[in-house]
Amino acid sequence: MTSIGCGDSSGLVMPETGQVEGIVTMDGAPLANVSIIFQPQDDPNARASMGVSDEQGHYSLSYHTDKQGALIGSHKVSVTTPTDAPDPSGQAKEPIPAKYNSKTELVVEVTAGSNDILLELTSK
Repeated sequence: MTSIGCGDSSGLVMPETGQVEGIVTMDGAPLANVSIIFQPQDDPNARASMGVSDEQGHYSLSYHTDKQGALIGSHKVSVTTPTDAPDPSGQAKEPIPAKYNSKTELVVEVTAGSNDILLELTSK
């Protein structure tokens, strides 16, 4: 007997997600190699979805190793520049304004199916 479900190869039952991709820009120019994190607002303990933009600013989110997308519902979105190593002096400055990362004001809605979400950031 064959069973069909929303599990992955480890036997975990995965919640419903929507496919999420889009473009992230700063002042109209594509943002390359930035981390994009969608954190569900309804349940702050829920797993976040993450992605990294390419040279054209395009990103695609992963919820789990075996599952693409993000949970259905409202998400706080943070965009950060990844660092290879922490700055021991504490002087490294994040080029992306705090309103898009540590104090993010970005909120988006993810629906079932395909979601094309444009993240238009401004430096001011």
